Amino acid sequence: MIKNIKKLIIILLSLNLFFSFSYPNESLAQQNTKKTTQKQKTNKKAGSKKQTSSKKKTNSKKKKSSKKKKTSKKSKNSRAKSSKKTQVAQENITTTTLKDIPLEQAYRKNSQTPLNQVFSTPIQARVYQVNQNGSQWLLEHKNYDMAAKAIASLKPSLVSNFVFFEKNALPDPETQETLQEIRGKIRQNNPKTYFEVVLDINNYKSPEELVAHMRNLTQKLDFESFFIQGLAGKLEQNPELVFTAISEAKAQNRLIATNTTNNLPIGLTGIDYIYTPVKDAELLTTNITNLKTELNNKKTLPIPILATTQNSFGSNGFVKSDHNFVTAQTPSERRKLLLAVSKKQEELGINLAYPLFFPLYKSDITYDALRDEFMYDTLKRIIKTADEHKSVFTKVVLD
Repeated sequence: MIKNIKKLIIILLSLNLFFSFSYPNESLAQQNTKKTTQKQKTNKKAGSKKQTSSKKKTNSKKKKSSKKKKTSKKSKNSRAKSSKKTQVAQENITTTTLKDIPLEQAYRKNSQTPLNQVFSTPIQARVYQVNQNGSQWLLEHKNYDMAAKAIASLKPSLVSNFVFFEKNALPDPETQETLQEIRGKIRQNNPKTYFEVVLDINNYKSPEELVAHMRNLTQKLDFESFFIQGLAGKLEQNPELVFTAISEAKAQNRLIATNTTNNLPIGLTGIDYIYTPVKDAELLTTNITNLKTELNNKKTLPIPILATTQNSFGSNGFVKSDHNFVTAQTPSERRKLLLAVSKKQEELGINLAYPLFFPLYKSDITYDALRDEFMYDTLKRIIKTADEHKSVFTKVVLD
């Protein structure tokens, strides 16, 4: 019995061991399967997360790239816009610089001359001319007010070439009254404005003839300076005539000026200021340098030098030449020339007489200033109502 019981126990134990070994293996397998399933699940989740994250990343990258593209497009657009703006700005600056020569550049601010106030803001503007044959170049009556407003708005210190008279020519009473009226309107803005009367010494045969004409003009008009063409060239031919002109101007308490390029005779010491023609900016530099050297050697310094545009104007109209400011050069060439000269003022110690040409007319010679871009822009810039006065520019001649 006891032996049978022992055998039974051994059998039960062996069975128990068998089951204990088999079930754990199954449980492990189950656990493994569970683990694998869990891993798969986790992997799936992770994969899905990775996918979503990668999707997010790719999306974010796409977004970033799209943003970058957008920003790059924006930046490109902004750059393009900015470049366009700068280009437009540069064009505007260039246009402004060329179309409207800035008057602050046109005038020297620290001119060290004895007559600093007179030459601080000179302009070149002729409103009346009487030639030797009696023909007159003048503003039409309807243009007088326009001319006065234009000159007055610039507040000039000197109006050079204001009126020109040939030998023994005098203004008629109506013209005399008009010129005095224009002068009065200009002096309302600057009571110290000087006005210049132009004569040509080559038209006079004797000193007495010249003096008589100078005195007759002072009885007709109010002005402060004589500009006598050709004094330098006439000195050797007729020195008495030259010194008579200078002494008469001084006796009348008026300034006297003449024109020269690079040769001023030593005897011409009574001149208050000199005009030199502007043909070319570089040529002007050479002429001024030579002129100052000559003046220094002859001990006639300081003599103020004014740069003016060259315009030959005869009894039959303006003379066409290669360097004539009005007829030989295009509007852009004129602007560039004036700008170049205005920039050289400090360097050369000169003053630019800013040119302002008015519509002078004669019945048989006409000039349409509306087609002269430079002068119309100048007049339009100074006179705000220039568009209302287009009729003014239909038949005109510039000097």
